Amino acid sequence: MKINKKEILQKSKTHISFVQKNIKKSLLNREKRYEKNIKKLSISSPSESATLQQIIRFDSSRKVELKKLYPNPYFIRCDVIFEDEKQEKTIYFAKFNFDKKSIYSWTTPAAQLRFENIGKFSFTLQNNKKRFGKLLRKDNFMIVDGKILFLTSETKDYPKELIYQEYFSTKKKKFLLPEIVSQMEKAQDKVIRAKHNGPFLITGAAGSGKTTLALHRIAYLKQSPETNLLYPSKSIIVFVQDTKTKEYFSHLLPELGIDKVEITTFSEWAINILKIKNLEFSITYGDSKEERRQFKYEKNQTLLGLENNNLKKFKYDSKKPHLVLEEIYKKSLSKQSFKLFLQQKKQKTLDRFDLTLLLKIHHNKIKDLLTYSLILIDEFQNYLPDQIKIIQNYINKDNRSIIYVGDIAQKIYFGTIYSLEQIQEIIPNERKVVLNKVYRSTKQILKYIKKMGYEIEISKKTREGVPVVEKSFQNKKQEIGYIKKYLLGKKYANIGILSRDKDYLEEFQKKFNKQKNIHLFSIRQAQGVEFDIVFIVGFNKKEFLENIRLNNIEEEWIKIEKDILYVGLTRAINELHVLEKL
Repeated sequence: MKINKKEILQKSKTHISFVQKNIKKSLLNREKRYEKNIKKLSISSPSESATLQQIIRFDSSRKVELKKLYPNPYFIRCDVIFEDEKQEKTIYFAKFNFDKKSIYSWTTPAAQLRFENIGKFSFTLQNNKKRFGKLLRKDNFMIVDGKILFLTSETKDYPKELIYQEYFSTKKKKFLLPEIVSQMEKAQDKVIRAKHNGPFLITGAAGSGKTTLALHRIAYLKQSPETNLLYPSKSIIVFVQDTKTKEYFSHLLPELGIDKVEITTFSEWAINILKIKNLEFSITYGDSKEERRQFKYEKNQTLLGLENNNLKKFKYDSKKPHLVLEEIYKKSLSKQSFKLFLQQKKQKTLDRFDLTLLLKIHHNKIKDLLTYSLILIDEFQNYLPDQIKIIQNYINKDNRSIIYVGDIAQKIYFGTIYSLEQIQEIIPNERKVVLNKVYRSTKQILKYIKKMGYEIEISKKTREGVPVVEKSFQNKKQEIGYIKKYLLGKKYANIGILSRDKDYLEEFQKKFNKQKNIHLFSIRQAQGVEFDIVFIVGFNKKEFLENIRLNNIEEEWIKIEKDILYVGLTRAINELHVLEKL
């Protein structure tokens, strides 16, 4: 059967416009009621006040949802006949409900329909009963600011057809993931709807959608009628790697309707709990690579050697946190490393080993800890085992809803976790999700990564792209010149300039700081983030993969260096440029 693509596209555009008008009208009515009730609240009786406050809170929340729904009213259309109904009906699924026009939230049980094939279907309701019917038509949309960027349609009369597609990467106005609610598979949706309580593991290769799935899991628990009261926003905490990733997540979460959730780094969180003031967090300390590595190694050995019982004799003072550390390190560190610590003390800095040790001492004195209903640890493989054990103490013991997201193959810090056994976490297989498919990068980028010696799965469906560019330069000035010339006249949403070390980017920052779509990260900072084009600058293959022989930690450092490079290479969506320093 020949289909009229223009007609399908035009009718879809008309319907979107119609729905947007109704959303706008509903929003205006909601705002009027909200303002009216705010005025009434000041003169209401105590008995009326409680009811009014409840209505005001609901309207405030609903206004936010409608504002987010307006630019993207829905992402799928399903024409169905239910077994217990005779009449065909069209229903749509979106981020939030808009009941007047048969638009339902993706968290409703019926939303499972969007993964069914044309023909007979069944899905499970919240009461565990099944509903049966026949799916007659399914249209998939990507809508941005009311405009269709992608549309497919299928019925029993014709197979899945591409109706319209526009290159949408250049259309993204913000530094966000694409429309993430619509990008799930059936198996992933089943995972998201799994029983709420208990630990959860989401792991997989870079670009496989780990973060997307984890965010969906939080959104589902927050929005589903079964669980939303168990997970108020103020009792949810998300741990991210650094301030750059924190900014990134602060944009992503509201896109899924997740507001007022605490997003923090472990160091920020620890400093707040320890009530430390006038001290700064430092990732590393020391003049040379060998010195820094030895320093970390000895501090990690100190942390591993101190059992909780041994920590009871130490007293923590929030005004002088270095004093207790000095007492411990004086006995455990070598002369050279202890000298480094004294310099660190003088410069008023603390690293992750220091903070973890201080928290362990501090916790021995605390009886009642603040607890969270839900904790997400992003890139969990970059945490020390003791850091995760500390975080575990803060989860609500009845639900233990903690989500671990990451990949052991992307471990970029020394001494961090290499198995769940280290943190005494037992996760049933049905609550472990392994994502093997890589959705982010082009076939050319993935082949290049494989050629560099990394194990990576390349699907037959992986899209084609342009070849990876390798260039050699004498200095930073030449690298900057190449990037400026290459980007001249090109329009891309997000460009990442990445380097092994943050300090290397100072000159790049001066040249590109006024261009909002260009982001300068160390590779570690870029973990979990994606860009249309990636330039890895100051690359030195020999230095990156060199074999540093240092005590018995040699193998771990080699692996970390390789994993750092892997993280950098896998940030690219469309283009990758590797600029080598001669």
